[in-house]
Amino acid sequence: MDVRKFLAQKKEAESLPSPHPAKADDLSYDLALKLADDSLPFENGETYAATMKAIKRRARDNVQLFVNQLFALPKEEGEFLLPPRQEVLPRAFAPPKPKHETKWEKHKKEKCIKKRERTDGKVFDETSGRWLPRYGMRAKRIEDDWVLEDKYTAQYAEGEDPFIKAKQERKGKVAENEKLRRGNQIQAARDAKAERKAEILKTLTAAKRGTASMGRFDAKVRDEPTQKEHKRSHYGSNTAKADAEREKLRKLASKMLKKSQRT
Repeated sequence: MDVRKFLAQKKEAESLPSPHPAKADDLSYDLALKLADDSLPFENGETYAATMKAIKRRARDNVQLFVNQLFALPKEEGEFLLPPRQEVLPRAFAPPKPKHETKWEKHKKEKCIKKRERTDGKVFDETSGRWLPRYGMRAKRIEDDWVLEDKYTAQYAEGEDPFIKAKQERKGKVAENEKLRRGNQIQAARDAKAERKAEILKTLTAAKRGTASMGRFDAKVRDEPTQKEHKRSHYGSNTAKADAEREKLRKLASKMLKKSQRT
């Protein structure tokens, strides 16, 4: 062992400051906030270096006193028990004002209406060791093995796994339903297209009938239905009824004149 090295370490340990400073413990503590306050004034030294050295020495002593106070606290299971707070800091803002109850909150209180708590939608499957949904796709099916085997044993040959067969049947039903769904979508699209086409042709026919020629000289459209020929209505003049009445009266007058001449 190197004696010189040992003596140097011993000398360095002796040169370290003591854990019990000579400074009087005049600090005010609030250990709940881990706070120590030194309110005594500080005198500057003759030089800047002397002032900084004195500041460092005093800061070191204050920290040592604070650490001693912390380690003097009682322990429970290896942890220090901090005392209650001594300093109460003021609020930065005023405390919030109580909110007025709304009509709905007042109604809930009168009718004792409570918010329904949603249960967890997953259950733990001990067989697979995973959390599975309670309902819906990939839900945990609470079935006994013997019930499933008794249900499917008569349908399958010996050696076949009824669980695998049941899973395959479910997949087949899903695929069949998907095929039917796609077929329904295609048929719905065709029906919508035919309905739209019939509506367009109906509108075209009505537009052609509105022309002077009743669509006789209009260009034909593909798949246009044949139209019935409609004869135009012919109307007489506005004085035709009056002329007929006048003619009737003239004939009656001439007939009466002839009778009077005979007599």
